[in-house]
Amino acid sequence: MAGVPNFRFIKTQRAGDALVVDEYVFRVRRRIGTKKYWRCHTDQCCVTAITDGANLLKVPDTAAHNHVSEELHVKRREFVENVHQEVRLFTTAKYNRTTITIGSDRTI
Repeated sequence: MAGVPNFRFIKTQRAGDALVVDEYVFRVRRRIGTKKYWRCHTDQCCVTAITDGANLLKVPDTAAHNHVSEELHVKRREFVENVHQEVRLFTTAKYNRTTITIGSDRTI
């Protein structure tokens, strides 16, 4: 693998953390201090990664995966996460104002 891999953190369906490295998803296997040890979320794959806070310490070799990347899975999770955030923002805005006007004749 050439250079630094593209990695980011996303939320799982149960509000846990998942690590995405080059469109492969990893889940936390162990926590020791500030370090997190990750393993590919596909059961038959044994590729691992290590993070310390927001730093990727052990860079996984994406060629070692025995399956294709989960690009669509990652995009779906990011979409769901964005929808949840929009709902939270709308709900917060709704309760911070006394009325919300929609159009010229409808108020909530």
